[in-house]
Amino acid sequence: MQTRDVTLIADLAESIRLASPVQKDLQAAELIGHLIGSQPDALYYLVQTVIDRQEPGDRTTTDAVGGAPASGKTFRGLVERLARK
Repeated sequence: MQTRDVTLIADLAESIRLASPVQKDLQAAELIGHLIGSQPDALYYLVQTVIDRQEPGDRTTTDAVGGAPASGKTFRGLVERLARK
């Protein structure tokens, strides 16, 4: 792992720590727990996806889940795309 990777991961962790509390959609939380939480290495994959999107020349116009064009960049859009799979 390179120093830049450590910095990106630490910065993401700090952003999450400082984020304002969110009002959870209980159905979305349950779906995330079921579909994503049960997958080995899901947290690693999600962190890598976020970091990749922060890099210059990022792929924000593609969906990290499958590489298809993003249909919605909101949390709800992600949950809806995951529910269709």
